Amino acid sequence: MDLQQLKKETGALSDFERSLQEELDHARRSLSEVKLMLEQSTAELNKLTQRNAAITSHLQQVQQQFDSVPRSDIQMTYNAALDAQQRLLVMRGQLEKLQMTRPTWKK
Repeated sequence: MDLQQLKKETGALSDFERSLQEELDHARRSLSEVKLMLEQSTAELNKLTQRNAAITSHLQQVQQQFDSVPRSDIQMTYNAALDAQQRLLVMRGQLEKLQMTRPTWKK
């Protein structure tokens, strides 16, 4: 093997190593972003779970006093409960989707 061919192969290896390093850096940044999204989604899910529990409790109070509560209050409480449940469902779906991608990171 002559010197020229050795330099060419060394350059190709350097290029390959740089390419691999760039891919690794990109993967690490992506992983950090997904981890951050996972943490934020978990925190948001906890907030929504607490909000849903509070609204459910309020809905039970309205149910107990159904005959004395104004119709507009019943409607507002019911709508708030539906909204809380929908938000909670969407957030759980997003969190589940993020968690499902997690095992592929470790391969």
